[in-house]
Amino acid sequence: MDTIVEFLRNEERLLNQIKSILSEYEKAAFSKDLSLMSVLLADLEKAISEFEAVENQRKSVFERIKSDLNLPVELTFYNYASSNDELMKDLFAIVKLMNEISLLTDRLKNILDFNLSYINTLIATLNPPEKPTYDKRANVYKSATKRNLELQG
Repeated sequence: MDTIVEFLRNEERLLNQIKSILSEYEKAAFSKDLSLMSVLLADLEKAISEFEAVENQRKSVFERIKSDLNLPVELTFYNYASSNDELMKDLFAIVKLMNEISLLTDRLKNILDFNLSYINTLIATLNPPEKPTYDKRANVYKSATKRNLELQG
């Protein structure tokens, strides 16, 4: 039981680290600090990998406990934890952090989608759908119906 509590607390620590990195990433996205975003993304990947490893270890330990104690195979971790207040407290702390991270990632996605839309708008402004034409004297003509801009080359 103590081993599982240790795993849950380690998962909680890693989720707090992930949440912190995502918050920093959000600030970097607002300030458009691409180098910081790149560093934070590498840190995020590392923290998520560590979290997955700890989570998988906890699942293995739980399966071993079920086997050793001859508990039903279909017993879920939640049902097992519901018999112990300390486990439930730690489990709810993890669920709460996961919900906070979910909200943070949704907000971050909206920020990044906005930035992408803004970049697409800028690109569209620089590359209008009506392409200018150039003649051999370097005159620029947008169209015959609009006013002409001539550059003498």
